Formats: sequence, C-alpha cells, structure tokens
Amino acid sequence: GQLARTKNLGALKLVGTMSRALHRARELDPKLDFAGPDRCLGLLYRDAPGWPVSVGNKRLARQHLVKANETAPAFPENLLNLVESQIAWGETKDAKAAIPALQAVVAKARTNLTGDAWAASWQDWSNRLQRLPGP
Repeated sequence: GQLARTKNLGALKLVGTMSRALHRARELDPKLDFAGPDRCLGLLYRDAPGWPVSVGNKRLARQHLVKANETAPAFPENLLNLVESQIAWGETKDAKAAIPALQAVVAKARTNLTGDAWAASWQDWSNRLQRLPGP
C-alpha cells in the first residue's frame, strides 16, 4: 500500500522497510499473489528516487519485473508493468513488440479472473491498456 507513496519525500524512510519485507516475502513464497513480491520490488525500484536519495534502480526494476512475468506469466499485471516501464524508459520498440503477448494474456485472463473480486483490477488494467501505444 505504501508503494504509491514512494514519490513523496516523506515516504522515503519507508522504502527500506518495504524493500526488506518484499525480499523476505520473495524468499518465503515467490509465487505469492501471482509473483507479487517481484512485481512490487520492480515497481519500488522503478518508482523510488535513485541513489543517493533512495533505492531507485532501473536495472533492479527490470530484473524484478521480468522475474514476476516469468514466475506468473498468465497474470496481466506482470507483463503490463513491464511494458509500461519499457515505455517510461524510452524502449518503445520493445514495448510495442510485447503488446501482442500482453493482449493474449489479457484475453485468457478474462476467462479465469472473473467476478466481483477482480472488478477493480479489470477496471485499472483496462484503463492502463487503453493508454498503451498502437502498432
């Protein structure tokens, strides 16, 4: 929940605690919540300010986002985060190349991740998918 606050200077003191907790969760169960520990670590390293202010690190972000997608490739959030990150990093060619795979993951997930428990996730994912570049 605190991940979104990493862009706020007041939250920087939480980053170390978050990082340690996510690494520990990854040690205990890397598949937790569809590779949630790697997904969250990737976003933390992507969104936090870089050294010397905080832990932000593009290489580590990529490593964890790729690992999340490898661990739970059927979960749309994992590849969506990677594609969005590639766009943010100016890697538009790689992002566009991954969009067909993302669309396939989304199509399959629509049949598996259903019901009220997934409604908010689908709303979020749909909004984010609409903002991706076209072919």
